Amino acid sequence: MSATITSTAPAYLDALFTALAARSGLAGVQIGQTYPGKALQPESIYSGKIDTDMAIPVSAGARLVRQEEYTVEVIIDIAGTGNDWTAARNKAYGYLGEIDDQVATTTIEVTPTATAAQIRAKILKHEGDPYMDETRKGYAWLLKVTIAVTARLK
Repeated sequence: MSATITSTAPAYLDALFTALAARSGLAGVQIGQTYPGKALQPESIYSGKIDTDMAIPVSAGARLVRQEEYTVEVIIDIAGTGNDWTAARNKAYGYLGEIDDQVATTTIEVTPTATAAQIRAKILKHEGDPYMDETRKGYAWLLKVTIAVTARLK
């Protein structure tokens, strides 16, 4: 018999990206959970990697409760114009504010495989880099945002 490990990470990503797509401050931005490849728009937000640590279950009354901690990478990818990437950088940091507001002010309840979880999240770090974007013909700014998530399965 094989055991099934349940994680809240997929449900958290679904809830986060649904909430980001509904924000008026991100209207017109391409938002999706996967890198859009050749369909990449001038302003795009998509998910990157997930890194998970599973904690040893703790006793909560008569049953064990598992807590998981993971980081979710959200990528803000903004095209500049020609050799000027500063406007793209500034716009990316503006969108970082939208993501920070969403993460800081919203409690997300998810139910992976019928097991509810309480989730807390915060932006842990971010790092930005200009790069030459061959697809969009010019410099762009790539801002990687790492969100730390703690989920306690009920």
